[in-house]
Amino acid sequence: MVNAAWDSGRRCRGQVTPDAYVVARGGSVVSSEINPKTVMTVTTSSGTREQPVPEELRDAPVLDSAQASSLARLGERIEQLYGVPMDVEWAVHDGQFVILQARPITNLPAPREVWNDSLAGDYLWTSGNVSEAVPGVMTPVTWSVIQELAMPAIGGHPTSGNIGGRFYLNLSTSMAIAPLSGW
Repeated sequence: MVNAAWDSGRRCRGQVTPDAYVVARGGSVVSSEINPKTVMTVTTSSGTREQPVPEELRDAPVLDSAQASSLARLGERIEQLYGVPMDVEWAVHDGQFVILQARPITNLPAPREVWNDSLAGDYLWTSGNVSEAVPGVMTPVTWSVIQELAMPAIGGHPTSGNIGGRFYLNLSTSMAIAPLSGW
């Protein structure tokens, strides 16, 4: 996502709600939210000062679609360089984007655990009669207990799995060892 606030090319310092552009990887703008801007910071001979944004610019988008796409692609390049999602601060100088700083994003939510062991391989899974013992979706605590009590993998193949929060048995593993046991 690209956030942009019109601030006469200076830092916003959190005093305006920035425009927000959602840009897909590759650069196409998916959506944008243009917010009103009421204050801007301008350069003076002694530093900076705040002044009202001119009426004709208050509801104007900060970036056009091409600029948002270009900025997002620049952000993707920075992410590739560092190998992690980055928070990038930028400005525009003489019509060109200038990167002020970039740092890893530290407040991303933890990746969600995917409870779909059917993705682990081409196995035949069944929940036959297991649903009587574990009738609903398991909590992570229940799943951790079941993992401790379940049979260990055989030849690197799981004997049980978790699919959508429900306990499943791997029939492929059982059927592969059945001839060995005389079933």
